[in-house]
Amino acid sequence: MSDAVKPVVRKARYQGHVPFNRVLRDDWIKAIKLSPDHFEASLYRPIEPELEPMDDNYQSESVLELETNQDTLTYREPELVALLACPDEQENFFMMDDGDENLGESLEPLMLRIASHHVPVGSVLEWDEENAEGLRTVWWYVHKAVGYGTANVGVIYICIPMRDFNKLLK
Repeated sequence: MSDAVKPVVRKARYQGHVPFNRVLRDDWIKAIKLSPDHFEASLYRPIEPELEPMDDNYQSESVLELETNQDTLTYREPELVALLACPDEQENFFMMDDGDENLGESLEPLMLRIASHHVPVGSVLEWDEENAEGLRTVWWYVHKAVGYGTANVGVIYICIPMRDFNKLLK
């Protein structure tokens, strides 16, 4: 028997799970679309700005912008997606109407499941809501994406309200 150290062969954690996770991601989207509580929205994905190549001998900049949240975004054409609100994840999104005012509406974020792969932060969702006065159109900004599980088979999107274009500016 030799004294040479034999390499340890180990199976990596989650090795071979890619096909199964792909099926779970597709089922996540199907479950949203098949839910009786789903509604539809127009999804506007932001267009990433193209950086101009710098062809000089100077050292490359490590900071290109000071405040990226102040960028002017342009968006792709809208696509129709199914959405599902997540009231179980955050109880304070149950709504009550009181005439003109929606008592449950606040500046707090809304948690949504979106039936689409790879919805980037910065996207905008536009949908119609029914209230006591009829239908109104609302716009929500995708602020953050939180993956479900270690393999991110599903995503909860944290959305914040945008300006209400149906109300006049004061």
